[in-house]
Amino acid sequence: MSDMPLPATATETPEGTPRPTAELDPARQAQAKRLATTRRLLGLVDLALGLVALVVVFALGLHLRLRDGLASAGLGGWQPITG
Repeated sequence: MSDMPLPATATETPEGTPRPTAELDPARQAQAKRLATTRRLLGLVDLALGLVALVVVFALGLHLRLRDGLASAGLGGWQPITG
């Protein structure tokens, strides 16, 4: 353990000098909000593009071609359960 005395209050350093107070910069807070909004918007755009791609794959029947192509390449080893 060190021989330094404990600070008298939470706002003092162990040496007894006052700690600097934390202040929020309004300009940086505004920038952070803009960046968060942009990030959220880009996430929604990414989700929408993924959904459009899935709809296109299923609407054009590409999923069936992919299944058949994988089966002919020897990668379609699973069999559906008859029922």
